[in-house]
Amino acid sequence: MALPTANPNEHVRGPEPPIMEALVRWFVSLERFYRVILVASALFGLAIAVTGLAIGNPLFLVIGLMWIVGGGLLVRFADAHDDG
Repeated sequence: MALPTANPNEHVRGPEPPIMEALVRWFVSLERFYRVILVASALFGLAIAVTGLAIGNPLFLVIGLMWIVGGGLLVRFADAHDDG
């Protein structure tokens, strides 16, 4: 008969953190430069996308969305390579 351990559910992983909590932790762990770049690209993309919606030009909307998504991916890539 096996001896009981302190935690009988030791082999069971706990629940994964919610996606927003994981994103907030990632954002807080960034250096200040990367946080500024990420926020600036998101705001710039949002301004372009809203302009595209206001004037009815889908090209501006697509360019704005590309800034929002591309800025986040660029910061994630740069941060991953900067850590070594």
